Amino acid sequence: MECTWPESLPSSKKKAIEELVQGRDIANQLCSLLNKLARDNNNNKAALAEDLVLKILKSFTNMWWSVWGKTIISDWGLECASSFVIGLPASSIFIGSLIGGFTLAMPGDIFLGRKNLLYISCLIMSIASLLTAFSMNIWMHSTLRLVSGIGRASIMTCSFILLTERVGKRWRGQIGSATFCSYTVGVLSLPALAYMNRGSSWRILYLYTSIPAIFYCIITYFFVYESHRWLFMQGRDKEALTILGRTASIEVKSLDSYLSSITLNREISKVNPYKLMEDLFKRSWALQRVLATMVLGFGIGVAFFGMLFGVENLG
Repeated sequence: MECTWPESLPSSKKKAIEELVQGRDIANQLCSLLNKLARDNNNNKAALAEDLVLKILKSFTNMWWSVWGKTIISDWGLECASSFVIGLPASSIFIGSLIGGFTLAMPGDIFLGRKNLLYISCLIMSIASLLTAFSMNIWMHSTLRLVSGIGRASIMTCSFILLTERVGKRWRGQIGSATFCSYTVGVLSLPALAYMNRGSSWRILYLYTSIPAIFYCIITYFFVYESHRWLFMQGRDKEALTILGRTASIEVKSLDSYLSSITLNREISKVNPYKLMEDLFKRSWALQRVLATMVLGFGIGVAFFGMLFGVENLG
């Protein structure tokens, strides 16, 4: 219910307060406060309170309206929300990455392949990010961030595999490192992009980052080759030889004659994926490598993202 301003409040002050708060919820709170002071029959106290309210609002709104609608906090009135609600969008993308890591890995090995998995993952992430710009509330925003995280999960792995397969052992380490360096450069470029976008809404920043990702999906679909190793494992030798002939300075006939002289041990995609997980635990050396990678990845992730998201609290 809308509050009625006290009759003792001068019309000039009433108009000034209404212009400053511009219909926000704080207007009703101020109205109730001034009504209470008016009922106390203390004209001096009421007048002082009115002047104080105006001074506070004038200094506050000079800062407030400069960022009004430019962050999700100010856009949806989350100034007094719990830390759980405020941190939910950032947490959602990592929860989505965890879900995507478990759900998209096996389809990529069994029938999708590396290229298709990369394309689908990029498409999911970019479309979800684009829709995030049109979020109506914090819950819709967090849900779309969750979907974006699901798509994000496999992008780095697929990019790493597809790049390192295109080079020999000599350059494999450098190319693999370049994959992760590109991710870091992208993260470091966001503050500069946000600074250039400081006069606009947070929604515009999402558009700036999601629309180029859609073009990246198109480039991936038309110009990225499938993993020749994955094609060999699926028994699609001709396609694998064609890709090798395009990426290496070797004739397809030479590759065909060489491969026909050796025996290839393939695991066809019809193998039960859970059987592959069982084999992982049977091979102690493979399990040790996986566990070591998980521990290192967890430590690096905590340090990297902890510094990234906690930098505002370091001062």
